[in-house]
Amino acid sequence: MTHNLKIIPQEQDDSCGPAALRMILATYGTNVSEKTLRKRCRLNSIGTSGENIVRAAQSYGYQSFLKDNCSWNDLKIEIKKNPVIIDWFSNGSGHYSVGIEVYGSNERLVIADPEYGVTREMFRPDFMAVWFDYKGLFPKTPLDMILRRMIVVQNQDIKTKSLDERI
Repeated sequence: MTHNLKIIPQEQDDSCGPAALRMILATYGTNVSEKTLRKRCRLNSIGTSGENIVRAAQSYGYQSFLKDNCSWNDLKIEIKKNPVIIDWFSNGSGHYSVGIEVYGSNERLVIADPEYGVTREMFRPDFMAVWFDYKGLFPKTPLDMILRRMIVVQNQDIKTKSLDERI
């Protein structure tokens, strides 16, 4: 299931977070410019935080939460219900993309990548190796590490609770 997500390329090098959120909001019928989302996500010179993406989604009336230390199964469960923003390491820096499908016996993940404006596929082991990020320009302590983060933005009509950890 790919959730009929329209892939929208990011407009600036550092705006993958707002661009990922924009794709999900558009899927739910809320069309917002990336410029507006850059402000709502409090984008700065190194990007934005997952917490800011959650707050931006909530400001449009959507239920949203992030979860760290997710398992592959957590990701599969959520992607069956909703497109999911994933925070991962790509091309030497943290990056947000939208997970839209997991399929096959080899467990392939399909993501909508705003950096290139295309879908990409990764095998589970390849993705698990890069499903991390860190706070700031570089990690200074282990507490700066962000492991296996996903951000869920639920359509307003969805009433079911999915994971127990909410913001």
